[in-house]
Amino acid sequence: MHTLLRRARRPASPTWIFPFNRPGAAAPGDNQALAVNTTDGSTVYDVAFALVWADGDRVTNRNEAYAFASCSGCRTVAIAFQVVLVVGDANVAIPQNLSGAVNYSCARCVTYALAQQLVLTVPGDLSPAARQRLESLWQQIETFSSGIQGVPLDQIRDRLLAFEDQIRNLVVAEASPGATPPTTPGAAGTEAPGAETGTSTPTLGAGPGPVPPSQTGSDDPTPTAGVAGPVPSTTAPTSAPPTTTSPTSATSTSSASPSSAEPSADVTP
Repeated sequence: MHTLLRRARRPASPTWIFPFNRPGAAAPGDNQALAVNTTDGSTVYDVAFALVWADGDRVTNRNEAYAFASCSGCRTVAIAFQVVLVVGDANVAIPQNLSGAVNYSCARCVTYALAQQLVLTVPGDLSPAARQRLESLWQQIETFSSGIQGVPLDQIRDRLLAFEDQIRNLVVAEASPGATPPTTPGAAGTEAPGAETGTSTPTLGAGPGPVPPSQTGSDDPTPTAGVAGPVPSTTAPTSAPPTTTSPTSATSTSSASPSSAEPSADVTP
C-alpha cells in the first residue's frame, strides 16, 4: 500500500485542554484532519487530502476529520478527503470514515468537521496515460484544497462529490471502456442536501444535560445552535464488502459534524 500526492496542512497544535484524549496520529494509508482552536476571535482550518493505492489483501484505511474548539467568537474547521484505489482482490475490505466536532466552554463559535471518502476497486493497475490524467486531476483537487477557506461550508461536500465523479469516471473508463460506474451508497452520510443516507450528530440546546441521540436523514446544511459535550461525535464506521467479479466497484461515504454555540454553557457527560 502506498500513498500518492498526499496533502496535509496542519497548524501547530495548542496545549490540549479538552477532557478527552487527543485522537491518535494517522497510520500509514490513513488520512486525518485535526483542527484545534483555543484562541478567541481566531479561525483555524486543517485540511488533509490523500490518494491511496491499496494492493494488499486487507483494506482498512481510515479517513478522519476532527474539529475541537474552546474559545469565543472563533471558527474551527477540519476537512478530510481520501480516495482509496484497491488494485485486485481484497479478502477484507473495512474502510472507515469518521468525523467529530466538539465545542468545549465555547461562546459564539462555529465548529465543523467533514470527512469524505471514496473507495474504488479496479482489477489491475492503471495505464501510464490514465495515471497521468489522474495526477492532473489530483493537482486540480490540490488547488481546490489550497483555497478551501473561501468556500462556504455548505458547498464543500458538493465540490468533493463532483471530484469523486471525475475520478470514478476516469477509473471505470480505464477498466471497462463504455461502462457506467456502479456505486454503492455509503452507510454514513451528511446533512447536506442530496445525500443518499444521512447521519449528522449536532448537539441541540444549551445548558447542562445529556447529549440527544443522532438525527438521521436531515437535509439542513446549516449548523445547528448548541454546545457540544466533551465527547467527540462520530458516525459509525462504514464497512465495504470484499471485491466481487465486476470490473469496478465503488463506495463513497461522507461524515459531517457541524456544531455552533451561542453564549457558553458547559455540558457534562
